[in-house]
Amino acid sequence: MRFNWPEFLRNSSSGAVTALVAVADPAMRRSLKRAISREVDCRIIEVEDSQAFHHAVAFNEIDLIVADADLKGGCSGDIIEQIRFGRLHCHAFPVVAMLVADVRSGNHRNIDCGADLVLNVEDAARQLAGHLAAITQSRKSFAVTHHYIGPDRRTVTRKDDPLPVPLVVPNPLMARSGGMAEMDYRRQVSLATYCIGLIRQRLYTKRSDTVGSVLPMRRSVA
Repeated sequence: MRFNWPEFLRNSSSGAVTALVAVADPAMRRSLKRAISREVDCRIIEVEDSQAFHHAVAFNEIDLIVADADLKGGCSGDIIEQIRFGRLHCHAFPVVAMLVADVRSGNHRNIDCGADLVLNVEDAARQLAGHLAAITQSRKSFAVTHHYIGPDRRTVTRKDDPLPVPLVVPNPLMARSGGMAEMDYRRQVSLATYCIGLIRQRLYTKRSDTVGSVLPMRRSVA
């Protein structure tokens, strides 16, 4: 998908954060908006279902996403994963806070999508401002693997999936709050996007070589 940067820039607010709150409950949306506004100078887009969520990230440049994991009409994690893999949105680097019923549950789908934060929905409004302040100062590096792009939370590695080299990615909250020149921010986005593509190309080349080396050779027919 090719993105029209001038069109996205018309829907972005240079110098201020554009936040998207994708939450079904109106009262929760209000609480989250207040929490975001306490920490971040921003304009806020509100949606309440997955279709509107998808539309918002397809036609606006978003710097911060706060979303229910289970949104009306679908799973927010699927949309975040599409963003991280460059299939949706103008770039892969919005800061993402995912709201779940229980962080300790066995449902890792909400983490494996590539969210920066995974918060209990009951405590999210109270905790969000502090987390945003921390991310504005320092964002965790991304890991790029065959099936995942996002902050690296792994403490152990699989036998067939070695620990990737950390990739420093753009931090839209820092860029906007620090008054970074727009062209400098765009360069960061372009460079990180290129690096992800290069890493993924190497991963697939390595996998193809490994698969090819274990396939049985066909006998030639006289």
